[in-house]
Amino acid sequence: MNMRHLKLFSGAAGAIRLGVIAVAFVAVGLTALMPVVATPRTSPREIVLVARNMAFYLEGSAEPNPTIVVKASEEVRIIVKNQDAGITHALAIASLRASIARIEPGTTQGIQFRAPRKPGRYGYVCPPHAQMMKGVLLITE
Repeated sequence: MNMRHLKLFSGAAGAIRLGVIAVAFVAVGLTALMPVVATPRTSPREIVLVARNMAFYLEGSAEPNPTIVVKASEEVRIIVKNQDAGITHALAIASLRASIARIEPGTTQGIQFRAPRKPGRYGYVCPPHAQMMKGVLLITE
């Protein structure tokens, strides 16, 4: 800065000018952030599976071991309710490294993950009962 610029900001008038410039910078910065602040983060979509009679069911459905359809990159929370008395279950989606190790009888457990960006078919299973309790997580575009 040269001497002329320094004179612009000296004294009370200079302090006011400096304050106005600072307020303008803050206002521009806040305006730039508004889309981030104004866009609420969406919560994950919840999918409820019920473990009963040695199979998984979508809550309210009678179809055993259903295909679960999820959009690519969608944030998902799978909740498993174990309604099999006396039997501990689990849930694993090995290719996504998502799992619940133990779901005791009468309890509910959940896992949350972001679906892969690439569409495809991903198996889900109850590892202790894999012959009977298995299905497909279908990722679509």
